[in-house]
Amino acid sequence: GSIAPKALQFPGGIVVEDTLNTPPGSPTTGKFWIVGSVPTGAFVGHGADLAYWTGSAWAFMDPADGWTVFHKANGFLVSYVSGSWLGGAGSEVQTFSTAGAATWTKPSKGNIALIEAWGAGGSGGKDNVAGGGGGGGGGGYAWRFVLLSSLGATESVSVGTGGAARTTNNTAGQDGTNSTFGSWLTAKAGKGGGVGASTGGNGGADMVSVAAAGGAVNAAGASSLTGGGGGGGPFSNTGAPGKTGGDSGHGGGGGGSGGRTVSGGTAGVSAAGGAGGNGAVDSGNATAGTQPGGGGGGSEGGNSGKGGDGRVRVTVF
Repeated sequence: GSIAPKALQFPGGIVVEDTLNTPPGSPTTGKFWIVGSVPTGAFVGHGADLAYWTGSAWAFMDPADGWTVFHKANGFLVSYVSGSWLGGAGSEVQTFSTAGAATWTKPSKGNIALIEAWGAGGSGGKDNVAGGGGGGGGGGYAWRFVLLSSLGATESVSVGTGGAARTTNNTAGQDGTNSTFGSWLTAKAGKGGGVGASTGGNGGADMVSVAAAGGAVNAAGASSLTGGGGGGGPFSNTGAPGKTGGDSGHGGGGGGSGGRTVSGGTAGVSAAGGAGGNGAVDSGNATAGTQPGGGGGGSEGGNSGKGGDGRVRVTVF
């Protein structure tokens, strides 16, 4: 249920994970989220509330004017004023993190919108007992400023879906899908990791259409500033370790490739996107890429890692 602000003295120092319209799939007990302006599921009826996961159910706090929290996803303080959470020089943030279609609703106040998107990561490849699959490429990052008056009352949003984990031998990873905001912005997805004599998955291209290359056989993936990191290359040598996924400044990190006997490849990391998944060794399962946009790890005998889903975020100033 909801707790009225008059019934609770606001506890300062709260950190909220993000602003979401749809409840996260696997919430951590004790964490807070701000409910967005078009809530769905268990969040319906609680727009702009603070949502708190008790471990078994959602509880909600009705904020009062002046409440201020730290918004972890955006890295700044936001304050509740007249029904909206404002911060970063008077901004309103809507974040879309659930894969699939959604709708952005234009707020009544503001002058300019910063639109950001991350494409989804590709999954790692699953090779066989004689070789390790390549890591999936990380999803690319894209951004632009648009005058609020140029945007429609609503705009369509599509959050990319990460490539599915592979469970069958000798199967290349699946490509992720792009994330889009209307016709205004597209963030490119990462490619699936290869098997055999192929390569790791290419990272999602940056805004000038340059993609970080997935690693060749027995080679690490390339890194990128705003595109996704390339996946680590497959290996073909007995006793060879998996190869490292490429790093990214803003896109998703590339997944590490599978290894044999020694170790799986290390995932690529990202400053503003999701990390890639680590590759697996022998019969172990690789790890999934982290949202937004991390490439999944490659595997030898176990399952490969899923690519991280994308994300779209709109900040109105």
